[in-house]
Formats: sequence, C-alpha cells, structure tokens
Amino acid sequence: MEKRSGSTGITVLRAAVFCFLSFGLAVGDVTVTVDWNTVKRNVDTLSFGVDIPAALDPKTSGDTGYLSSLKYITMTSRGTSAGVRLHQWGMLSASSSSLGWLSNGQWDSAKVKKALKPLVDNKFSILINIPSGPGGEQDFKDFNKVAQFCADLVRIVNIDAKYKVRYWEVPNERDMSGMLDATSMANLVKTAYRAMKTVDPSIQVGGPALSWPNLDYSMTFLQNALPELDFFSFHLYVVGNQHDAPDTAVYNVNHWLGDYLNNVRTALNTKSPDRYIPIWWDEYNIQWDWNYIDPRVRTNKGGVLDALVMVSTVDRGGDVSNIWNDKEPAFGLMDAQNRPYIPAHVFHLFNRYFMGEQVGAASTDNNLIVPFAVRNGAVHSIAFINRSPVAQKVMVDSRGWTPQTDVERHQVWSDGYSGQKVMKWSEATAGMTLPDNSVTVVTVKDVSAVINGGSRYPGSGNIGDNRNVRVELFTVS
Repeated sequence: MEKRSGSTGITVLRAAVFCFLSFGLAVGDVTVTVDWNTVKRNVDTLSFGVDIPAALDPKTSGDTGYLSSLKYITMTSRGTSAGVRLHQWGMLSASSSSLGWLSNGQWDSAKVKKALKPLVDNKFSILINIPSGPGGEQDFKDFNKVAQFCADLVRIVNIDAKYKVRYWEVPNERDMSGMLDATSMANLVKTAYRAMKTVDPSIQVGGPALSWPNLDYSMTFLQNALPELDFFSFHLYVVGNQHDAPDTAVYNVNHWLGDYLNNVRTALNTKSPDRYIPIWWDEYNIQWDWNYIDPRVRTNKGGVLDALVMVSTVDRGGDVSNIWNDKEPAFGLMDAQNRPYIPAHVFHLFNRYFMGEQVGAASTDNNLIVPFAVRNGAVHSIAFINRSPVAQKVMVDSRGWTPQTDVERHQVWSDGYSGQKVMKWSEATAGMTLPDNSVTVVTVKDVSAVINGGSRYPGSGNIGDNRNVRVELFTVS
C-alpha cells in the first residue's frame, strides 16, 4: 500500500461442502448447482494470503501469540501457509525503528535475519516486497542502484542465512502520479530481475505491484517486461478512499475488477504460452485510508468481502489474493493483542478446506448467494456466501457425487464463528437457511467417493514451478 500521500500497504471465501440433490425453486429460494465432474482449475496453497507488515519487526515476528494467530489464519492442510507478503514503507527506515531494516543506507543483516527466522521456522510461504531504493519512496530512478540493493537483500536472506525465500517483488506502486511510465517500470523490474537471479537463480521475481488495475498500463508493462517476469502483481481497494460506502458497493468486487483479470490472464497466456505466469492481487481491502477505521473490517461483513475477493480472483484467472493486512488498526485481521477478528475465520476455513480442484458451482442469483466448490480426493467442500442483507434459503443440486456420511458445517456470521457442527445430509437437502451477510462452509471427507483422475491444466497450482503440472490431491486431516 502506498501512503496515498504516505503509508504502505494493503476475502476470504468460505466454502461449504455440499452434495446437491435437485429441488424446485420456491419463491424467495436460491438454488446452487455443483457439478463435481467439471474441473475448472487448481487452487494452490498460496491462494488466500495476508500482507504482514507487522512482521518486519522481530519483536512481532517472534511473538508466539502473533505466530499462533497467523498460523490459524494462513496454514493449509499441507502444512505450509498461504502467501504472506512482507511489505511496508517502514522497511526503508533506520533499523533503530520498529519496522526499519536499514543501517546507513545498507541492509541491517542481523535485524533482517532476526525478523525472518521465526517465519521461516514456522513454514510460512514468504514473499518479500522491496518497494524502492534505499533512499525511500522517491529513490527508484537509478535502476542499477535499485537492482543492486535488491540483490544485496537476496544474498543476505538466501545465501548467507539460507532461508530459501522463494518469492520476491519489485517495486511498490511506483506507477502512482506518473512516477514511472509502463515501459520504464518494465525496465526497472527487468534490471532487478537479472541482478537478483544472478545471486539466487531459484527465486521467483515479480511485480510491479501496481497501485490500481490500469489495463493499458498493464499491457504495455507486460509487452516490455516478459520474459523476465515470474509473476504479475497489482492492488485494488474496492471503494478507494470512500468512507461509509454501502455494503452493496463494497461487495461488488466484479464491478470494480471489470474484465481486468480476464484480460491480463489472456495476455499472459498469449505472450508466455510455454510458461505459466501467476497473477497476484496482493493488496486489497474495503478502502485505503489508514486514518479511518471502517467497522466492517472487523465483522462478518469484512469476511463476506474477503470471500468474494478470493472467489473472484480464482474465477477470473488470478492466482493469489492478499488482504492488507495482519494487524494495523484500520485494516487488520487481528487486534493489538493478536486476537483474530471475525473475518480471520473465513481465511482459516478457505485455507483448510479449499485447496485442490475447483469444480463448477452456479447460483440462480449471484446477487444473493455466491458459491464456490473444491474437491480434493475424498474431501468435498462448498462455500456459500450470502452477500444479501437478509437470510436466504438455499437449495442444493449436486451432480456427479453424493455424500455417504454426515457433513460438517462451519459458519461465519454476525455472531462470529459457529465452529464445527455435524449435520445430516438430509438437513442440507431440505434447504438451508443462511444468515444475512454470512459465509457458510459445508465439507465432508467421504472415503467411499470415487473421482475420475485429474487432468493437466494451467492454474494457480503451477505457481511453484510455473509449468502445467498434474494437480496433486491430498487428504484433509
């Protein structure tokens, strides 16, 4: 996030595992149809991430309470986390400050290692953003200087400390106010890419962390940056700096995105047909004004937005979405004492139950209920996002699979997180009433389920090596 006049930075979808039987549509009812045999793409473990500026401070990154909450929010059933992005303009401050990593214009190696070690030890999947040169927000014009600065940090982290941090991003929002045109931005990223990969060829280097989804700028950037780009990144705060925007505006993620993600995905696939380039929407929230606290960021309504962003990202060809951020008062998923707010539970559910193969899921009214379904071997999960201000009755039409056992239901709503509840499938087929502004996940591990083996297709599962790979199914324990 740029201090849009100064600070850095910046939903989770909940899924419910449902097997749907056909029912007629009653007045006021919504039917969700899930086709378990139609695989759309892979959903990778990195997909539902968080920006973690607070972790630049070793006192925070080493705090057991912080680490416990961050693991709850981001850890997947594979034992690694969703993508956690280290970014804050405070990084370029003196290391005597809480977030600063510099000493006399150079990286403070000891502080860098101290801040990163707890994250590495706890198996977080880290992306490090280097927002500009050592002189701060305006120090980006000498591309060779910035590139060397970036390469020096790669050397400290991956060569000296052997932390094996895989994802690196350069710069942060230097497209703002005409700072860099798209061609110059591409030259900056390419220069840094070469210098950083000279130090460690195994890393993935991406960017440019655009301040907003400007399609013309993005197309020119990609034309000039590829093939020296391993992932593309942009930011979007859904209502800008508007205060008290109505819920309908906040939830209208697809309106704000328009065709941007689809167009960028098409361009990447066309320009790079033999190497998959992931897309990271790696800063989002309701709005970007850090001096204003929108109460929804701490309630079930924030969780609904998070789920909608996560689903829209996957549906439209993106790969990773990162919320801004871990614990700043205006944006955070946890409070000053590291206690998770309500939206954090949505991330927990998505990261636990929605890794694997996304299958077809459709609603008769997406203005009321938005579904999302994933199969993962014997584990089937469906999320129902009620984005409406009233309770909705949902009927389920399940095609290609029916559970042979009871199912688990999880719900995030105005009263908080319900926790796990066991439910008879007959209760689901009779029609579920979902609370207003809620995310409901139904999931089941059906050991009798037989799914015809997966196919090869491009998707976020290719983030690890940027190739079309067979999705690896796994079991949720």
